[in-house]
Amino acid sequence: MTKTLGIVLSGGRGSRIGNADKGLQLYQGAPLVSWVIKKLKPQVDELAISINRNKSEYAKFALSTVFDKSNGDWLGPISGILAVSQEPQNQPFSHFLICPCDSPNISKNYVERLQSALLKSTKNVAVAHDGKRVQNLHCLMSNKAINALQKYYDDGGRSMYSWLKEIKALEVDFSDQTKHFININTFNELDT
Repeated sequence: MTKTLGIVLSGGRGSRIGNADKGLQLYQGAPLVSWVIKKLKPQVDELAISINRNKSEYAKFALSTVFDKSNGDWLGPISGILAVSQEPQNQPFSHFLICPCDSPNISKNYVERLQSALLKSTKNVAVAHDGKRVQNLHCLMSNKAINALQKYYDDGGRSMYSWLKEIKALEVDFSDQTKHFININTFNELDT
């Protein structure tokens, strides 16, 4: 039986928006991260947010918030994934669904499609492919993959793309849902 924890990555530097906390920026009248939470909540058993600042603001979403391992050094999304997945209360989860806070258009069958493909394979990680490229931060991983991710991180690896390539992650076709992977990176895009 699968039990999935959704991990919303909201610990980035926000360098393209003046180093602001991207997840808390308003998009169509609500914080950007709230759109991702709304879309993912019905698709997973529980949700947690990986952060590295503004704890009191994120607490308003009434979800588990975990500071990533970078301690302000901005070591990338792997740091956030490891921090959340290795929390003692998260050990019972069989799978971790990864999604960045800046993708407000995730589809209603996002998790189901990744999970269906992963469970039919011998792989421990399934990653979305939008028909043009792999969406590195849109993936589902078995808890069995965490040790490999930790080793990669401990050896200095910081690129999800490189790790996914190294482990030959299962690529799941989402070419019919390309628009669902549009991410918000600028203040102009926030205004749309």
